[in-house]
Amino acid sequence: MAEKPQFDCEIAIVGSGMVGMAAALGLAELGYSVTVLESQDITTQADVDADERSLVCNLASQRFWQSLNFWSELEPMTTPIESVHVSAKGHFGTVSFHAQDFDVTALGYVIPAQQMAKKLLLRTQAHARIQYLYPVQFEQHQADADGVTLSYISEGHQQQLRARLMIAADGARSRIRTALGLKTEVKSYRKKAIVCQLSTHKPHQNCAYERLTEHGPMAILPTSGQRCGFVWSVPEEQADNILALSDDDFISQAQPRFGFRLGVFSRPSTRTVYPLYQIAVPQQYAQRVVLMGNAAHTMSPVSAQGLNLAVRDVDRLVQVLKKQSMSEPLKDPGQTEILSAYQLSCQDDQQQTLQYTDDLMRWFQQDSSLFPMFRSFGLLMIDNNKFLKQSLFLGAGGFR
Repeated sequence: MAEKPQFDCEIAIVGSGMVGMAAALGLAELGYSVTVLESQDITTQADVDADERSLVCNLASQRFWQSLNFWSELEPMTTPIESVHVSAKGHFGTVSFHAQDFDVTALGYVIPAQQMAKKLLLRTQAHARIQYLYPVQFEQHQADADGVTLSYISEGHQQQLRARLMIAADGARSRIRTALGLKTEVKSYRKKAIVCQLSTHKPHQNCAYERLTEHGPMAILPTSGQRCGFVWSVPEEQADNILALSDDDFISQAQPRFGFRLGVFSRPSTRTVYPLYQIAVPQQYAQRVVLMGNAAHTMSPVSAQGLNLAVRDVDRLVQVLKKQSMSEPLKDPGQTEILSAYQLSCQDDQQQTLQYTDDLMRWFQQDSSLFPMFRSFGLLMIDNNKFLKQSLFLGAGGFR
C-alpha cells in the first residue's frame, strides 16, 4: 500500500476574498500547490453580487496583475483615473493631479468589486495548482517544525489538511489572529462609510474627487457611463438614519457636502455601510502561519489604499520566495526565515500607508479655529510644489 504523502498541499489559505485569491494565484504561478478554504458556497456568489464598492487599482497593483498575465482580463472592465481633485468643504485651496504631469497613461484604475471578484474566482478555479474546499468551517490549526495541520468541518464531518504554510486571509476580525495571540492595535474613528453608486449630471471626465469635510473625507470615483462610485464618511450614530433615507433625501444630504462640481446627483444604488477603524498588527506571522489582507492591517476605505497595500504584500511574499528559491526550487514557504524576511520587506510600506490613512481621517477634523486656514494653505502649498506632488503620487501609486 502506498504511503500517504506528508503534505496535502504546500500552502493553505483560509479565506477566499480578493486577498486570498490574489495570494493563491501569485503563489500557484510560482509553482506551489495551494488549497483555499472558504466558509461560503462560492458557486452562489451572493456576497459578491451584493458588493456595491468601486475599487481603485493603483499602478503597483496593475504591475502585479500584469506579472500574472491577469491584467488583460481586468482592463476591459476598468475606468482609468486621468486626474484627481482634492478640496476641503467650506475652505479655499485645492490640489489637482493629472496623469500627463507624471508621464503615465492613468493615475490608477477603477473597477467594480463584484466584477473583479468574479474574474479572480474564475481564474483561480481554473488553475491546475489551486484547489478549493467549500463550504467548510475552519476550526483550528496546529503548527510544528515541519508544517501546519488545519482542522475543519465539511458536511458535518471533521477533516484535516496538512500544509507547509498557512495564510490567514480571514478578514479584520480574524479568528486565526486571535488564536495566535498576536498583539493587535485597534483604533476606532467612531464613523462609518456609506457606499453606493450614483449618477452625475455632468460627465466625470475620468476624474476622481476627494472631498474633505468636518466628519471625514468623501470620495467619488469615475466608472463607466455617467455612474460614479460614492463613499461618504459619517458619524456612526447617524449612519442608520442616513441608510434609511429615501433616494431623494439621501441626495439632498450628500449633495451640499460634496458640492456641484459634477452637477446634480441622481439614481443612487442600494447603499451599504462599513465601520471605519484601523487595525495594525506589529508582528504578522507565527510558526508556519502568516496574516494577510485585513487580518494583518485594516484602514479606511476612503483612501483606496487597503486592497492595494494587501496586493503589494502578496507580491512581496512572492518575491521573497522567488529570491530564496533561486538556489533550490520551491523553497519551504513556511520557514521562519522566509516569514521574517517577508515582514521586514513590508514593514516600512505598511507603516507609512497606515499613517497616511490615519492622517486623512483625523488631520482634517481638528477643532481649532485656526486649523482650517493652515489646512487651506497646506493644500495650496502642495498644489504648487512639484516635489510634494510627485511624492504623493508615488505613495498613492504604491511606489514608496
